[in-house]
Amino acid sequence: MMTSVPMETAPASRPLPRRGWLTFSLRTLAVFVAISALIITRYAAQIRELWNDRQSQYQEIETVEGLNKAMASRRAVIFCDARWSIDAAQGRLVFQTFIQRWRERVPEVPVRFYLLDMTEPDRDVVKAAVELGFSKTQGSGELLWIRDGKPRDYTMHLEYFSVDQLSAVAQRAFDLPGVKLGPQAKPNSGSESR
Repeated sequence: MMTSVPMETAPASRPLPRRGWLTFSLRTLAVFVAISALIITRYAAQIRELWNDRQSQYQEIETVEGLNKAMASRRAVIFCDARWSIDAAQGRLVFQTFIQRWRERVPEVPVRFYLLDMTEPDRDVVKAAVELGFSKTQGSGELLWIRDGKPRDYTMHLEYFSVDQLSAVAQRAFDLPGVKLGPQAKPNSGSESR
């Protein structure tokens, strides 16, 4: 016959009453939502700009204010686009490759990339662009290179340019000697004969 020996047990901790815990949780959630809404409201433009930068390789210029902001950049490249232009469609691929290579290989030199849709010449932003000196541009894939708020170079017929040629233009326009964006050299595998 076995005798049972009573074991000492720790006193049971009292859980929070369900109603009190629920009220606390709802109040905490309400405060979090209110603070988040205030932050989002206060910094909506900056958040939108960061989101657009992460979502696409370039930011679209849709207003005169956006154009002025692009023109005031320390370093910027504006791609002039028109939906009807086959040259612009081909140039857009070169532009996107250039952006990708720039961000991969020269991340220490910040450059903002923009797209200006010049399909409709009656839009205020297009008229403002022409007044600022975009008169050469027709929306067929030209690039306008901006440094310290001033146009520094102009590239036409982008579809005929390689990334290496655009890196040479970037060196000249942004005064950056030694920037190379072409194919990376393959690492030495050590299997070469001497």
